[in-house]
Amino acid sequence: MSSTLINDPRIRGVRIEKKRQAVQAWLAVHTWSTAEVLGEVMGITSRQAVHQTLAAMIRDGLMRRAEVQTSYGRAVLVFGFTPHGAAMAVSPGVSPAKSLEPSKINVNSIEHELDVQRLHLLAQRAGWKVWHLGGAEFSRSEAKYADAIGVRQDGQKVAIEVERTVKTIKRYGEILVAHLAARKEGKWEWIYYLSPSAAVRDRVWGMFAVIHRATWRGQVIEITDAHRAPFKFFAYSDDWTT
Repeated sequence: MSSTLINDPRIRGVRIEKKRQAVQAWLAVHTWSTAEVLGEVMGITSRQAVHQTLAAMIRDGLMRRAEVQTSYGRAVLVFGFTPHGAAMAVSPGVSPAKSLEPSKINVNSIEHELDVQRLHLLAQRAGWKVWHLGGAEFSRSEAKYADAIGVRQDGQKVAIEVERTVKTIKRYGEILVAHLAARKEGKWEWIYYLSPSAAVRDRVWGMFAVIHRATWRGQVIEITDAHRAPFKFFAYSDDWTT
């Protein structure tokens, strides 16, 4: 989308409204984001234009911004709904979206959450039909919930796991059987592990490859290649959206 000046006020108003709607739809899913990601959501390449749009939404009481300190010492500027904006982002009679509460952002997982958002953008551009966070599918009290749930172009549902670091074999065994149980219940068909590099991707795949037994609700299960078949492993840069 071009940021070139549009002289016709009617056309300019339509463009502005489309940008706002794109931001509102995004924050209804992700609660908070950065100017960089929201610029991609709006299709704006000009940093100045991105901040003008966000500043206008803040001025109108729809959004707020906050600096959140990360676990590695750098502050990140994030944007999210005010309670008013959260209500205005949905139809009347529908529960409002979540508003921005900086104190509830996990400083240890900010980069992880931003990776989920960037991967959402890639899936959206590739024509995936649905994307929502795994917490909408499961409560945290359940054995397993994915980082996100996506629906591919062919209609098959995929559990998305964003894996920035490698876990232990024991933990992956627990995760493997929990995902298989969810799959058996029809929650999803595939489980995609997405990692920031090929090196991490290969180590995660290697962990799954050497799992031979896992325990599920007190029962020891022999793990075969058939159990591993629904699991796919990709680097972010791999062609995982097709």
